[in-house]
Order: sequence, then structure tokens, then C-alpha cells
Amino acid sequence: MRRLLLTLILTLSFHPWTNADDIKDFEIDGMSIGDSLLDFYSKNEIQNFHTIYYPNSKTFYQIGMIIESNLYDALNINLKTDDSKYIIYSIKGLKNVDNKLDQCLEQKKNMVNQILQMINNTKEITFESKFANNYGKSISYVSEFNLDNGTFHISCSKWDKDNEKIISSGWWDSLNASLGSKEWHDWLNKEAY
Repeated sequence: MRRLLLTLILTLSFHPWTNADDIKDFEIDGMSIGDSLLDFYSKNEIQNFHTIYYPNSKTFYQIGMIIESNLYDALNINLKTDDSKYIIYSIKGLKNVDNKLDQCLEQKKNMVNQILQMINNTKEITFESKFANNYGKSISYVSEFNLDNGTFHISCSKWDKDNEKIISSGWWDSLNASLGSKEWHDWLNKEAY
């Protein structure tokens, strides 16, 4: 199976492959939906990553890690609770764009234009997410692309720096590229919040 590398760099160059219809055709930092995280990290490393549970359901959980990469500053990966194989259900690459929302939105626009040339039979869905108002005035400007077996998002997240949860977590504004399986995305929209 052909794999497409979904890269997030300041110049935002996508590889010119076309006709991608399967969420598993895309990678972030070499990882795809359905891969085992054990192929990339030891069980001990995985268990020591920062873990976040969603407010209304523990079906999935998120691990976060700061990484040294030219492409990303951090990764967030969602796994199913009690899955000993550590199968990846979603992955997000984050690039720090703290206090540079206009620049982030311009980069997002360029990425979206390139994605629309890569994917058959899908269209861009845009919306603003306020994270169910769990993080003060935080907001994310999202472009979503739905495939038969998953979704991917390109987004700019602007975090409310006066919110205690944001302050204690140390989150920064980010340009994000994320992939998610249909199962995870449905759960996120119906149960997580």
C-alpha cells in the first residue's frame, strides 16, 4: 500500500502524490492509523508519556510528547484504554505558533489547498471548535476532510492564556495536522465531551 507523508513544516510542502482515499495512506512522523505504537516506542516509554483522559469517557486516552523533529514540536496520540497492542486510533503533529494566529491561518490555508488536490471524493468542512467551553476562551479553526474510514484535520488552535487548565498544562498555540480513524472520530464527537 502506498503511504503518503502528511508533513507539517513552515514551508508546508506536500508530496505531489494523488488519489488518496484511505486514512491509512497518510503518515505523521512515520506513523499511521492502525500501527502499533510499540513499533516506535517501548512499553515503558509509552507508559511514561504524559496522559490525558477526556472529560466524559475513558474509552480512549491521549498521550502527549515533546519531540525533536524538523516537522513537529509535539505529538498527541490516542489509544484505546486497556489495549495491550497500543494501536494508534489518532495522531496529531503540532507545530508551535504561539501568538502568531494570522501566520497560522495563512499556513493552514496553503495546506488545505494542497490537500484538496490530493484527495478524491471529499470536500473541506470548516468549523470553529471551542472545546465544549472546557478551556475558557480557547478556540480552534478547523478544516476537516472525511474519508470512508477516517478523517483528518488541519487546524490552528489558540489557547486562552488566562485559563488555569491551559496555564497548568503549558499548552501553546499550534498549527496541527491530525489523522483519526472513523471509530475514534465518532467517539470524540458523541462521547468524549
